[in-house]
Amino acid sequence: MKGADRLLQYLLDHSEPDAANRTVVDLEAPKQVIASRIGVKPETLSRLLHKLSSLGYIEVKENHIWIKDEESLRATGDLD
Repeated sequence: MKGADRLLQYLLDHSEPDAANRTVVDLEAPKQVIASRIGVKPETLSRLLHKLSSLGYIEVKENHIWIKDEESLRATGDLD
C-alpha cells in the first residue's frame, strides 16, 4: 500500500461529524507522529495534504482536516 493510500485510510478511519455535520479529522498528534504512524516522511505527509487540499477534497486548518468530498476522496487515484 502506498503512502497516499495509507493517508487516505487514516483520514477516513479517524473522521467523524462535527457540530455543523461536516466530516472532520482532529489531529490528536503532531504531523511528524502521524507521518511515522502511516509510514511516510513528514515532508511527504505535507505534500500529500497539500495536494488533496488543492484538489478540493480536504481543507486543513491547524490541527483539523475537514473532508469536503468524502465520496471523491474514497475514489481518489494515485497521489504519490
